[in-house]
Amino acid sequence: VDKVHDNMIKKDDSERVLKIVKPELSSLRSQVDKVRNNMIKKNSLNLTATKGYIDIGNRRLVKTANAIDKYDIVKKGKLDDACQSQSKGLADYGERKLNSDKVLMRDTHYSILQFVGKIIFIKEVHGEKAVNVFDFSFDGERFIRIPMNVEVIIPLNG
Repeated sequence: VDKVHDNMIKKDDSERVLKIVKPELSSLRSQVDKVRNNMIKKNSLNLTATKGYIDIGNRRLVKTANAIDKYDIVKKGKLDDACQSQSKGLADYGERKLNSDKVLMRDTHYSILQFVGKIIFIKEVHGEKAVNVFDFSFDGERFIRIPMNVEVIIPLNG
């Protein structure tokens, strides 16, 4: 059996999955709106990334885009261009593996919707805090844009 064809999704299957997934995302968005002012951790969204794909709950939906790890700026010891333009999202860090030390549902198989959904993790800098923003669009509609955590940036001369 050709594994490439095994992994391809038929158009009918994609439309069926859209009908299932979009209501779930709408429900997730309403839950997020209730707690928008609080920092939300990846675990509370049941978000898992493995081999370049993002799972939300038990559904593998999208390929990651511009994902960054949470220590990226802090490890560099400087804010790069963010110092010149605070609150500007830093993108184009390329695909990264998130949660690599604790991958859930590793052996479970899902229907994969490639190039339909898009998840971006953006590092935004606000004063001395760097915030990871979780931005998720699906089927051309933005569903979620929330901060995932806050990191205090320690000045190099401090």
